[in-house]
Amino acid sequence: MFGHKTYQKYAEYMYNVLQKWQFIVTVHILCMCFVYFVAKYMALRAVHASKPKRSVLNATLAHK
Repeated sequence: MFGHKTYQKYAEYMYNVLQKWQFIVTVHILCMCFVYFVAKYMALRAVHASKPKRSVLNATLAHK
């Protein structure tokens, strides 16, 4: 059906594609983790800022 060279070229192509996808997926996962932690941090800050007892730092940040 296929020549050995054709199969080898196809295998190399698939390997390159998989390597690229692995990189994209890795970057995507890192970005998702970063967004998740930022969202968590912002949520914690929002909860902290909504509390009636505020620190001086929070008060100065709110006025800026």
